[in-house]
Amino acid sequence: MQLTRADDVPYERFFGLREQPFALTTDPRFHYKTASHRHAFDELRHGLERGEGFLLLTGDTGTMDAEGWIKFVGRDDDVITSAGYRIGPGEIEDCLLGHPAVRLAGVVGKPDPERTEIVKAYIVLKDDCTPGEELAREIQTYVKTRLAAHEYPREIAFVEELPMTTTGKIIRRELRARAAVEARRP
Repeated sequence: MQLTRADDVPYERFFGLREQPFALTTDPRFHYKTASHRHAFDELRHGLERGEGFLLLTGDTGTMDAEGWIKFVGRDDDVITSAGYRIGPGEIEDCLLGHPAVRLAGVVGKPDPERTEIVKAYIVLKDDCTPGEELAREIQTYVKTRLAAHEYPREIAFVEELPMTTTGKIIRRELRARAAVEARRP
């Protein structure tokens, strides 16, 4: 998990494992509850810097505040960089699913010359809903009023289905590839 201190300086690229067990979690409430937990983490990190122990690259990103709280942001390859903001797609997808017309949503970054990427949402509507510009604007407003202004999807595509794994997870790499092709079109 890549961590960022409250001042946005990269804190740690890897969680490592030595002889003692060390829990990995994506729970945003995870916290080093005592100074000894913080000390154990620092000892582990210093050992890794000396070449001791094992490394586990998780591909997760997160932030750590000054008190040691860790907030999961997303998978490193799923994080959207837009106008200097690092945006995790999960929170946007959860918000979109709260809209009464949305059955399923996948969010990715679409290449953009001005912002690096823009937030693009691929949405499967519920059976009784009709896609259109008015509904797209309504959904954008819905997200804008519930999340930070930079997190709303600047583009929405209504689709019949999303690429899914056999376990029911959205295959975002396929959506990213689709968005990249769309970005190359004039």
